[in-house]
Amino acid sequence: MLDTGRVVELSSPGAALTTPADGRLRGTDATVTVTGVAWPDAVGAAPQDYVAGPGDRLVEFALRMTEPANDIGLATTFTNAVSLDLGVGTATLSIDLGGMDRQLYSSSTSDVTATAVFAAAVSVKEHDIVLEMDENGFTQRFSLWTLRRVPPAPSVLYRSPTSPSVADTASPTAILATANPADGFHSDVSVSLSSATLGNFAADGSGTTPRANNEAFLVVQMTSNVPDPSYGSPDWGHYLGNFTALSGGRLLLHLPGRPAIPAIESGESASNTPAGGDSGLLDATYTFTVPADMTTAALTITPGPATGTEFTGFEGNGSTTNLELTSTAQLPVAFAPSSATLAQHSPPWVGAPLPATGSPASSSTASSAAGGLPIWLAVLLVVAFGAALVLGERALRRRRAGRGEAAPSTEEPVRANRREPSTKPGQSEVASPTDAHEALDGELVVSVLGPVTVSGWRVRPDRRIAEELLCYLALHDERPVSADEILLALWPIESDRKEASRKSLHTYLSGLRQAIGPERLPDASAVGGYRVTGVTTDWGEFRRLVAEARNASDEVATVLRTDALALVRGAPFQGVPEGRFGWVFAESLVSDMTAAIVEVAHALSTDLALAGDHEGAVRAARAGLRGSPSEESLLLDLVRALVTGGDVDGARRAQRDAEHLLGPEAGERLCAVLEQSDHRPSSEA
Repeated sequence: MLDTGRVVELSSPGAALTTPADGRLRGTDATVTVTGVAWPDAVGAAPQDYVAGPGDRLVEFALRMTEPANDIGLATTFTNAVSLDLGVGTATLSIDLGGMDRQLYSSSTSDVTATAVFAAAVSVKEHDIVLEMDENGFTQRFSLWTLRRVPPAPSVLYRSPTSPSVADTASPTAILATANPADGFHSDVSVSLSSATLGNFAADGSGTTPRANNEAFLVVQMTSNVPDPSYGSPDWGHYLGNFTALSGGRLLLHLPGRPAIPAIESGESASNTPAGGDSGLLDATYTFTVPADMTTAALTITPGPATGTEFTGFEGNGSTTNLELTSTAQLPVAFAPSSATLAQHSPPWVGAPLPATGSPASSSTASSAAGGLPIWLAVLLVVAFGAALVLGERALRRRRAGRGEAAPSTEEPVRANRREPSTKPGQSEVASPTDAHEALDGELVVSVLGPVTVSGWRVRPDRRIAEELLCYLALHDERPVSADEILLALWPIESDRKEASRKSLHTYLSGLRQAIGPERLPDASAVGGYRVTGVTTDWGEFRRLVAEARNASDEVATVLRTDALALVRGAPFQGVPEGRFGWVFAESLVSDMTAAIVEVAHALSTDLALAGDHEGAVRAARAGLRGSPSEESLLLDLVRALVTGGDVDGARRAQRDAEHLLGPEAGERLCAVLEQSDHRPSSEA
């Protein structure tokens, strides 16, 4: 029997595996591909077969890993070592990569590959089974249940079927005129692209990634050469060279339908220098932040001052001179379009009935092997417990009837995740957040994306602690939690809050059970801990909508992300009383929620702006600012959208408000966006 919490490597696949449509996980230079997944009754791993214990099922998955030969050492402490873990709910199971390491070390090719098959036992009710790849602090995740990548997943990493970056398909060259204003001498410099790539990591090796998953870094390297005149001509050996590399602000990237993007330069220039003749003018690596799906653009080197040396007869005067670039050079940049997205159909196990609580091979011996109860006694206890629940429910109804209260509905609550999108395809209106959380009949909704509210109490509790307890259980509903976990979270040792005893906690939980109904909070002995069911949270709904948007068409994704932002009424847990809800900060829930809101709002505002829906872009940015009012990236999105939509006065007001909120430096950055609008040609204004 395979114990829960353990991942084993198999000698060969033990079942027929389902192949994901796209199982790639990419790091900085390594790729892990999930080539197959199954949920079998038993698997083989010499010298024994494995079956799942009672209440568990097996998950089997096959992997293929590829990375450069100079970067092997997966299970070692190498700088770029790759690690793999299996996330099962809130638990993390380590995967031993020793077997794959041995395959990698034995390979003699430039790109080394290893394959392996693994299996683990998980609860039959657990669907949150995620393979996590980490390389040098960069993490990607893949669900073994849905066979889809788990957001965030930078789109540029998966644009090419063979590489995490996309290479330029053009080889352009242009001529740039230069002059020495002091003596009027002028000469030409030939400029060309050495390389241009779209990727997800900064060129300086810092591991920096773009702000949003639909953005990428365009990294450009160029050469600049003095054209050779004919031998013996009068000006042979007379030229301008030895330039100081141009700053990034002198290079602009023009994308269709959006303002020019200046470059950021770094000093990595050794690969730019050809075999002789380089003028030094472009000896830097230039980076632009661009949409990840870009295909064509124009790279412009602008006229203006430069610093270099005038050479006569190939001899310089040993000093630098103020020179001038007197013309504009433009180089086209082109990338192959994204390949078609592979549609992932629901695997056969999604939506299928739950298997038996133990596999046939293990259930017959489970009682004696584990020292458990005889089967007849277990069945009797289950029947008795069910009868007690029925009698308790009837007694509760009689008490309610005696007080004149309405009996709770026996119908299944209408869940928020069954609601239709609030907007139709083609609309980008962000719904009013005040209407986004009204509970339907029989529905209990916990809202934390803003001030904490609970809608749909069956009986309003008389203790404020009930609200915090409900929030904690609703946001940890992936598994039952013990009384000790609750006590440690809500009454931590270092807190000034008066410590609660286990007896007090049971009293609080009993009050909460009465407030929401025993079917929503069963007794701990029934489920192995405390766990609420049938409770909807706006955070869970937000994540569901965003996850669906990842795999939807652009039009539907816009609707889903708009609906997600409509749930945001303010900063997460805004205004919680001092001394309460400390666990949301200790668990980084607030920061995780804020980051997700900012990411969705920025992506939606950017996409709508690129599509020409400037009003929708403004609404998306403002929706994100409800959740994070001081987020500078969203303030920039708001100002840009207002400017491009023609509301310059509104943009100036937003800029002044941001300066008051964030300080003068942020105000200056936003002001630069406004100044760009003042210099646009009249046809673009």
